[in-house]
Amino acid sequence: MFYKIRNNNAPSYLCDCLLPFERNENAYNLRNQTDYSNPFTRLQLYRNSFFPSSIKLWNNLTPEIRSAPTVSSFKKSLINDVNLLKPSRYYSYGCRVLNVLHTRLRHRSSNLNADLFRVNLINDPGCVCGWVIEDAIHFFLECCLYVEAREQLTNNLQFLDSL
Repeated sequence: MFYKIRNNNAPSYLCDCLLPFERNENAYNLRNQTDYSNPFTRLQLYRNSFFPSSIKLWNNLTPEIRSAPTVSSFKKSLINDVNLLKPSRYYSYGCRVLNVLHTRLRHRSSNLNADLFRVNLINDPGCVCGWVIEDAIHFFLECCLYVEAREQLTNNLQFLDSL
């Protein structure tokens, strides 16, 4: 979007927002004369908003990428240079569904009663078995409703360990 604003391919009200950040033409031939000036940001909230964060990212780009003639060539050169679309290996390790469930458990945003109670979606954090709080530790290690599943898991792990 910043590329479109900078090249006047966006609505005029957005292009006008970028004018205060343009550097004044200088008599000296400086390396950064095509950079935009970083706005003063007192708060982190404003610093992370669109224009201050985009200006910072834009100023860090190489002149070859900035001078791309079209949006599609700009995107291609960004992908080649920064490698934005290739996620880290650990994001795609194993089954995606299990990764999502594990992340929900770690961030306490699962469908367990304690997590739902914490965000005021249900009135009782207790487990069906009668335990006071149904959290991840209770669910995986203590709940009497899943004794057989835990035993089966332990047996499978012992079998794999013996191989």
